[in-house]
Amino acid sequence: MISIDKVLKILVYLATLTGVAPLYLYLDRSSQIIFAVALFAGIISDRRRTYLLPPMPATLLSFLFFFLSIVQISRSNLVQPVVNLLVLLLAVRLVSEKQGRHILQIFVLATFALASSTLLTLSPMFFFFLIVLVLLISCGLILLSFYGAEPGLILAPRQWRLLFKVSLLLPLGSLLLMLFFFLILPRTEHPLWNFLNAPVRASVGFSDQVRPGSVAGLSEDNQLALRVETDRLAGDDLYWRGIVLNRLDGQVWKRENTPPLDRIAAPSGQPVIQTVYLEAKDDRFLPLLDLPLRVSGIPVSPSGDTVYQSRRPLLKQVRYQVQSFPGAFPVLQRRDRQNFYLQVPENIAPRVAAVADSIRELPSNQEKISALETFFLNQQLSYAATGLRPTQNPVETFLFESKQGYCEYFASSFALLLRLAGVPARLVGGYLGGEYNQLGGYYLISENMAHVWVEVLDDSARWRRIDPSRFAVNAAATLGQRGNNKSSSLRALVDTVDYYWTRIVISYDLSSQFQLLRQAGERVRAVRMVGFGDLVIPVLGIAGFALLGMLFYQFKQRPRREQRLLNRYLRLVRTRFNVNYDERDGLFALAEKTGHPLCNDFAAYFGRTVYRDRVLGREDYRYLNNLLRQLKELKRTSSG
Repeated sequence: MISIDKVLKILVYLATLTGVAPLYLYLDRSSQIIFAVALFAGIISDRRRTYLLPPMPATLLSFLFFFLSIVQISRSNLVQPVVNLLVLLLAVRLVSEKQGRHILQIFVLATFALASSTLLTLSPMFFFFLIVLVLLISCGLILLSFYGAEPGLILAPRQWRLLFKVSLLLPLGSLLLMLFFFLILPRTEHPLWNFLNAPVRASVGFSDQVRPGSVAGLSEDNQLALRVETDRLAGDDLYWRGIVLNRLDGQVWKRENTPPLDRIAAPSGQPVIQTVYLEAKDDRFLPLLDLPLRVSGIPVSPSGDTVYQSRRPLLKQVRYQVQSFPGAFPVLQRRDRQNFYLQVPENIAPRVAAVADSIRELPSNQEKISALETFFLNQQLSYAATGLRPTQNPVETFLFESKQGYCEYFASSFALLLRLAGVPARLVGGYLGGEYNQLGGYYLISENMAHVWVEVLDDSARWRRIDPSRFAVNAAATLGQRGNNKSSSLRALVDTVDYYWTRIVISYDLSSQFQLLRQAGERVRAVRMVGFGDLVIPVLGIAGFALLGMLFYQFKQRPRREQRLLNRYLRLVRTRFNVNYDERDGLFALAEKTGHPLCNDFAAYFGRTVYRDRVLGREDYRYLNNLLRQLKELKRTSSG
């Protein structure tokens, strides 16, 4: 036998933990400590029936927390004080007395705490916590109705099971309504309460300039940059093109926004179709599988050098589709604009200039490129991300002294030497490689895959991609696995859940709703075009499932075995002794009215088993059946 008060208190603490769990790591340290202490103190207080805070001090402390939070609120700091206040108010309620209205307050605060977590994070775990909280609070509200009438009510396990079965119907209906409204209510481009958050500058994205050593700061950052839904590709094709840097200002490569126009030669083969889910970022450059030909899904502005930028700030995750031809190549539209890609700084280190002079006299661009590749291989350069000291002449230091550097060292040095030798060249920034998730069918690209390579103009004015980092002596160990990365089973499963959460929930916007409506309309039109004969089998299948459902429902609605025994007994008493059963009198009063010993035996045996919450065993059932059989035989004897 379990008291309703005890179960209700358990639900209170479970609901509190569920509401605060997604918030806890985002709270101030003081709020974390206060909540943890209040949680344990509240449990001990409820067991001992002595509370730390009487009603008046609890109210005064709540007002104190409220005013302390109010003074911290500003336009740039609004969410943090609010979530801390909700948790502190919950802490006060946990260590004070818990009457019906106090329990209701805890349920409300826990709900608001969970809702406020969406201002800080929208991970898939939110949906899990939401379902759990809805179930807990629904059961708690039903128990509160009993608690308000009789706080000391004690129920048997069988009664608890029945009560919780009924209680679960309410949250089930609520969740179905939530899903329905999620699908049909108009979606805005930004959340309605996004104004509560101050503009946050994204921490990922391309830099609009490259200086040797700048990209190395991203080498250990495994923050998610984008996911790309596509078929698995060869490792050498996994160059995600983002930005082209075409102007060299001293040691810094920058982007000039009016480059000469490229055109794409007629591609051969099938295009690679990608659906890209890009995280929020500082700039507007869109990473695309090299070489992109068409981008759809968001408004974009293409540049002459096949760079695509979003027309809107990328302050939230976006989704777009891309068609790429990895084997395609751009061609410079006007050869007289080649000088645009030959600009070099005035001061060149002597040893760097000597290398360029040694290959400048070669007759063709291809021979110059081959000679420079040989020079890089002979220098025994190493790919490294640490221990790179800054110098006044990073290219000269990299090529002749330290002989180690990150991708921007290789790309900057290679492109500079090509320009000095009279070969047009430019840098390209983006990502190399990706972890392919076979469960979800997509590539996961993180910031530590940021990369820089070179595009060089050959003798026919076609751009070629060259990755000078491949000339490092340790390239196979450092870059060789980037295109063949495969997620571990556990990581793949976790990321797949997050991916589908992002795809189905986070990225569900107004355009997705219109697409859903269009698909529904197309299916309705398709049904209208189907003949009657084609519908026979589906209709029969649906009817069969409906019939099975009705039979199952009827089976579930059958009375329990104890109830069936009782119904048989009452019918026999009514027909044999002409006595009707009155629930207010009970079985013993009914047996006394009949005056027959068999009825007294049935009432006594049935009463001490079923009415004392015992389940009828096989022997019990056999004994009661025997009594009913004797009553039935008694009836036949009387009738004869």
